[in-house]
Amino acid sequence: MNELRIGDEKVCVRVPGLGAGVRGVIFGDPCTGKGAMKCRDQSLHTWNVEGRLTELLNLATRGIEPIDFWASVGDNFYDKQPVATKSFYDKLGPEAKSTFMMTVPGNGDFWPGSGTPDTVTCDMPFGYGFLQWYGQDTVAGKQNSSVPFDFNVKPPNPTAETCKQDKGYCAAPDNFFFYHVIGNVGFIGYSGHTGFKEQEQSFAEACEYFVGYAQSLKEVVLFGHWSGEDHGCPVDGGADTGTLQRTLRESFASTPCRHAKAFFGHMHCNVRKSFDCGVLGGHSCFQIGAAGAPSTNALPHGACEAHWGVLFLDTTNSTRLTYFQLGNEHSDLSQPLLDCLRTNGFSGCTQYGEMWFSASADTLVV
Repeated sequence: MNELRIGDEKVCVRVPGLGAGVRGVIFGDPCTGKGAMKCRDQSLHTWNVEGRLTELLNLATRGIEPIDFWASVGDNFYDKQPVATKSFYDKLGPEAKSTFMMTVPGNGDFWPGSGTPDTVTCDMPFGYGFLQWYGQDTVAGKQNSSVPFDFNVKPPNPTAETCKQDKGYCAAPDNFFFYHVIGNVGFIGYSGHTGFKEQEQSFAEACEYFVGYAQSLKEVVLFGHWSGEDHGCPVDGGADTGTLQRTLRESFASTPCRHAKAFFGHMHCNVRKSFDCGVLGGHSCFQIGAAGAPSTNALPHGACEAHWGVLFLDTTNSTRLTYFQLGNEHSDLSQPLLDCLRTNGFSGCTQYGEMWFSASADTLVV
């Protein structure tokens, strides 16, 4: 337990000890109707994504079995102005806000509205709004501990009229690359708006870092956003999450990264065996992109029926991954889980979820 003070408020941040089991919630592409993208009608009128998701995080971060982290795999509220983000975080209690949080940027964090660098307006955040809201400990800060981010790339003047394409306005990729160990899990987060080669040294550094903790690790987790090379993920850059996961396992096979599990969104579907996962789908690679955003007909491989939900990762005894669907096309399905969380932790509510993965090994598992 680490005690901090923010103004007049005391905040206690819990971090599991090295090698201890970890519990956390993962979701992606949250859409609440207050950002630059029009959400599914169900998101607002049936599911109440903002209300249900904030309630879930508030319940999950307190009580008898609070989670140790929560994570979003990009397209965070599609927020061109800080309206949607502020509204969401205003609804979180101090326990949720002081629980370890991780996120990576998606195309909706760089170019909200169009979602692509091919069609931009000068008032888009180009990743800088993301940095302001999610001040994570990234490799950019290693160069100078007093300057946590790389601001060498200059975004355009918001009032300019010349922006039709992204001419290299996006914040440098080092601002989004993080790695660390929590309990018995090593985490890597990166941005797919930059190819693997440009970030290869950072991946090598992360995987080598995990070597020093190999005896304590049960899993290595990769957080990305893109499920394909489109909408700002460079063609032939190898930065879509499924491709990069396979590259990571092959290129750093002598490190714990050889067993890396991947989580990503981009397509607004929650799929145990995503097309981008290849042979790793269903046991090491998972898509979790349905949280209110509209159908993804414009992306390859079509769309899916309206739904949304979250994943629960638990490495306390075995490695278990449980998917909780919180809404379908016609109904809000969240209430049984929320009621259960009032008196139980997530692991005591698995009867309301679907097991996506389970393994009982004591060390790194495939």
